Amino acid sequence: MVFPQSLKGIAALFLIAKCGVALTPKMQTIKDISVGVGEQLPSGWVGLGARSQAMGGTLAASTIDGTALFVNPAQLTSVRRTEILGSLAMSRIRGTADTGNPVTTSELSATGTALNSLVVSAPYPVYRGGFTFALGYARPSDYGQRMNRTGIVTLQGQVFRQSDILRQEGGLSHYAMGFGVEVAPTTSMGLSLRWQHGSVDVRRDITLVAQGLALPDSLVGRYRQHNSIDGLGVVLGTHTVLPAGFQMGLSVSTPTRYTLDGTWGDEYHEAIGANVYHYDYLENKLKYKIRSPWEFGAGLTWTTYALTLAADVWYADWQQARFDGSPYGASSGIDPDTFFETRYRGSLRWHIGGEFLVPVVNTYVRAGYWTGTEPFRGPLLDSGEALTVAGPSKAYSFGAGWLIDRVFALDAAVVFRTGRMGTAQSVEKTGDRRFSVSAAFRM
Repeated sequence: MVFPQSLKGIAALFLIAKCGVALTPKMQTIKDISVGVGEQLPSGWVGLGARSQAMGGTLAASTIDGTALFVNPAQLTSVRRTEILGSLAMSRIRGTADTGNPVTTSELSATGTALNSLVVSAPYPVYRGGFTFALGYARPSDYGQRMNRTGIVTLQGQVFRQSDILRQEGGLSHYAMGFGVEVAPTTSMGLSLRWQHGSVDVRRDITLVAQGLALPDSLVGRYRQHNSIDGLGVVLGTHTVLPAGFQMGLSVSTPTRYTLDGTWGDEYHEAIGANVYHYDYLENKLKYKIRSPWEFGAGLTWTTYALTLAADVWYADWQQARFDGSPYGASSGIDPDTFFETRYRGSLRWHIGGEFLVPVVNTYVRAGYWTGTEPFRGPLLDSGEALTVAGPSKAYSFGAGWLIDRVFALDAAVVFRTGRMGTAQSVEKTGDRRFSVSAAFRM
């Protein structure tokens, strides 16, 4: 399975707008603050395990520990002794927006720490070949976006001073069990069953003040949304040892049907000339399902005694995703049957990385890079603006690892990621700096 694009794409949908707009103030017809939350992607992929993250997120053919359970379970056969693996990820996320004309730059940031993975892998003795069973937890992506769009903007031909603050928090955890089995001396196959469960909370606060009027019209609004998320899927994989030190891995993730069950609500204060109106906060319930597309991954690794080089490519066509029960009301003007076809696209992601063993100090030194297109291509729901910039996301990574007494492995990684999304009036730049550490005990 391909974590980054699947989660990014799904996350963009987890926040899709509500089933209709209960309030109808005049200013809300200019900017519906609830709907636009749907296009806000999360802070991005965290990855799995410090070794993989340091090597540019390569996973399809280069994984040598229990994290293979979530990506390509065929590689579980590389675990020859019972292993307990745990990873911790610490992050600082930042969102910067250049808004309006003249341009006003605003920034918000936040920090967080979370358990990244916990896996137990157990080889089972068989007559010939190998068989490894694994059970584990992973949190390969977080929802931690922050964005502050402040400046002069034009909406429906009218000029406004805008303050638009978005905060997004939560996570999607994966619970999986699976196995890898050697079907030939150079070939293994694997399967894992993955249940995904998590939640996301969204807060959006906006102020619009019309410009050029003696008594400027204005709107102050707040929007809140909470979603609980559940999904079930299967990951299939193969791994083949080739001549001259090469290895190849293939991974296929079946479509996952996600159930989203949550609440949303908004509240407005509106001033029209000398008159002031208040629209009370009203909480509403929301429940619908999304079927994700098939996802495919392939990787190639070349290994010598002291050097390993790896490359991955992953693809998912988000135009094939579908709703099961629309999250939109009839008054929204949005056709759920064509939503993905018209607003999303296929996403392709590349990873490269390597590690080098420095014998004198018995240390593995690692580095990598990955880049990928974002599935959402616009237009924005709240304003109808087309996207002039839509990615790609890019990340550079570095790290090191140590094997102590052949039973204890310690790995560390740091990842620097950036991304961009923009319209004619605003360019949003996201970035994060993540530090991960993994420890594995092999019995």
